[in-house]
Amino acid sequence: MNPKNWLSAMTATALAALMLTAPGFADEHNSDTTVNGTLDIDGALHIEDTRNNYGGFRVTDDTSGDYNVNFQMGRGGSTGGFRFYSNYRPWTSGGNWGDGDKKLLMSVLGNGNVGIGSIAPGRALSIHRASGGSIIQLTEGASGTGSGDGAFLQFEGNNTYLTNREDGFLSFGTAASERMRIDSSGNVGIGTDQPDGKLHIEADANTSSAPGNAQLHITGKTHQEKRLSIGFNTSSNYGEIQSQLWSTPEPGYGPIALNPNGGNVGIGTTDPFSKFHIKGTGTALTTIGGDQASDATIEGAARAFGGSYTANLAVISNDAQSADKGGSIVFGGKYSPTYPNAFAYWGGILGAKENSTGGEYGGYLSFATRAHAGNISERMRIDSTGNVGIGTSNPGNYYSSQFVIQASPVAGQTNAGITIASGHASSASAIYFADGTTGNEAYRGIIDYNHGSDMFRFYTAAAERMRIDSSGNVGIGTDQPGNFKLTVNSTSANDGIDIVTADVASLNFLNTSGATKGWGFSSTRLAASDFGIYQANDPGGNPTTHGTAMMYFKATGDVGIGTTQPGSKLAVDGNLRLSSVAGGSRYLLLGEDSEGDTGTGSMVIQAGAGSAGYGGGLNLFAHSHASKPGWVSVGLSANADAKFTVNHHGIATGSDVFVVDSSGNVGIGETNPGTKLVVNKSGTVPALGAYADQTTAVFNNSAAPSDISRIMSIAGDNGSSEIDFAIASNLDAGAISYNHGDNSMRFRTDDGERMRIDSSGNVGIGTTAPSAKLDVVESQNSSTMVRVENSDGGAYASAGYQLNNGVANGYLNLYGTNVPSSAYVEANATVLRATGTGGLNLAASNAAGAVKLFTGATERMRIDSTGNVGIGTTSPVSYPNYKVLT
Repeated sequence: MNPKNWLSAMTATALAALMLTAPGFADEHNSDTTVNGTLDIDGALHIEDTRNNYGGFRVTDDTSGDYNVNFQMGRGGSTGGFRFYSNYRPWTSGGNWGDGDKKLLMSVLGNGNVGIGSIAPGRALSIHRASGGSIIQLTEGASGTGSGDGAFLQFEGNNTYLTNREDGFLSFGTAASERMRIDSSGNVGIGTDQPDGKLHIEADANTSSAPGNAQLHITGKTHQEKRLSIGFNTSSNYGEIQSQLWSTPEPGYGPIALNPNGGNVGIGTTDPFSKFHIKGTGTALTTIGGDQASDATIEGAARAFGGSYTANLAVISNDAQSADKGGSIVFGGKYSPTYPNAFAYWGGILGAKENSTGGEYGGYLSFATRAHAGNISERMRIDSTGNVGIGTSNPGNYYSSQFVIQASPVAGQTNAGITIASGHASSASAIYFADGTTGNEAYRGIIDYNHGSDMFRFYTAAAERMRIDSSGNVGIGTDQPGNFKLTVNSTSANDGIDIVTADVASLNFLNTSGATKGWGFSSTRLAASDFGIYQANDPGGNPTTHGTAMMYFKATGDVGIGTTQPGSKLAVDGNLRLSSVAGGSRYLLLGEDSEGDTGTGSMVIQAGAGSAGYGGGLNLFAHSHASKPGWVSVGLSANADAKFTVNHHGIATGSDVFVVDSSGNVGIGETNPGTKLVVNKSGTVPALGAYADQTTAVFNNSAAPSDISRIMSIAGDNGSSEIDFAIASNLDAGAISYNHGDNSMRFRTDDGERMRIDSSGNVGIGTTAPSAKLDVVESQNSSTMVRVENSDGGAYASAGYQLNNGVANGYLNLYGTNVPSSAYVEANATVLRATGTGGLNLAASNAAGAVKLFTGATERMRIDSTGNVGIGTTSPVSYPNYKVLT
């Protein structure tokens, strides 16, 4: 504004009155109380100073010549405009004021720039302060004008401050609208005037297929098209984090890495204990039971399936509803060292819809694995009703469908099956059938295979009913089938075996080769309620359908042998022969005794007494077929006194020469054998007492003190007679054998010969060809020794060897620890001595050998091969007239 236009509305009279009545209003450069310059009042106030560039006026608080200037307004220098100053020094006569005499408050340049504290503002508004920083403070009377009131904008050092000092907010806006607010607590709101977090962005957005609409974008500077969008879709009500690659030729999406350099990621938890931890409802976990954390964890309250559709993890497909559509999980890993970062899938689990019917939600669970060079294939399925199928996807098609295994042959094999493997060779593998969980309800039925004994056991009502042992023998009602293929035992009075059919019930005995005629037992072959024993008409044929009745039992109780129409209790079609030679008595007595016999037997067979031409004899002969051995069986009852005897006289008198008692003990010459075999030639066999259970056989010949008891084993001229010592698993463990070919006695232990006495009496230990009376051989990386021990602590105790030639003796003795010293005898001393006139000779017979004497593992004396003697040296030297070098 031109200063000449100032106060244009004031009249000259009013201005003069102002100058006269307002104290301190004067010309800028007034050397006295008069105006120094020209004052024109032409409808305005015009102040002009020709002495310098600082014309204008000042306002003071005093009209005297000695005063302070509180405010001055002057011309703005050569560029025009004006300036405001303050803080003049006191004026004195003849004085002058320059820029150093005052403080610039504000300058307004001719170009319109305004400077506060600046004489040359370079911007429309420039604020300068020499110290303490530039500051703009905004206050109002309602809030006060103190240091804690209003707001200020400040620049200090390298820092800029925009501060609201009041307990209020700081607002930023564009287009006449608020865009951002910082409230009194420091929360920042963008798009909201009520931020409820440190950063609160509020805007409606629909990010469906358009993540660019998200509320927050984080981009790079070089490639702004690469960004991370964070937003909330207010149309569909979900939050979204999306990595975008808006680059040519097609837009796409990039990966998101959470803690790529380490650290765990938690969803629903502030304390994740694995790389990826999702926590649902429930009490937070604090430990993992001592286990290491997994790579990923899903934590939450237990989710039972009974009527609830919640889960800790849900894998759901979004295909249109159809059979076999559902969620799946696959498992895989790296497979090749050649391609260290390549991976393959090993198997998976699929939960899918069971059928394509709309509105139905029955589902199945499928488990799949993958063979090498093949695809992942289903191996097991659990259908919607809980049926389990292994090898089949339709377990419900079977009659019993709860658990179905449809096995297929494994590659390279022709058979398929199921294996229940035991982890130990002596343990069992079993299948249990239960109807409860208490007591034996948990194992009412069992099929058990015992690997230690290689046997099958079958249980019902929690008790064993049948067993098949390792030899294939079957026991029903017994756990000891014995030597028979089938043994049936019952403790009940009326138990048995029933063979029930609609017509003919049969039991056949056939030869597996088909070369012989089989036998069979059959009912109702010819008439109702009859029973027959049949032989097949042809080898390999069925005896009960194509056979001949050899023995027939009628419903009336009549029995026929060779006939199917017996007319009496016993009918024999053929010979029934009881024959004897002339002379003597013959007996076939049923139900009565003979010759006053006091025995209780009800059947007696006795041959005649014989004559000069014939001896009385009784033959029991079983004829053997080419493929079937004959046998004669004599049975005894379980009574403790039952015996089978051979008597040298007859029924009523005589002595027993051969006895088999009810326990199976056999006595020859002994009527009461105390062990399995007792052979008594003469004398009395003593009671075995505690040795009875350990003794297998006894041989006795002790009637006279000089009697000899001998067991003789006779072999061929070049054979061997042996006594073997064996166990069931090693029949050749040990033996004493006499070889008649070379007349040697041999001793074996652990399947190997250990000692031999040859025909000359030489004894070899470790050698089969002893060359001396005692020859000990052992090739080993340690000492082979003959050990003689005497551990007695007496005064005469010693261990040693004695050599005798019939005249004199040689001794090698080690004396005991308590032997008193006497002559050459000393406790713990080893003494080599000779009693013969030839003395004791020590010889090194090799031409280069030496005789050496040691004490304490150190050589003390040596006689070398030349006869030189060294004591304390190993290299004795011969000197004239001396043989000893010390």
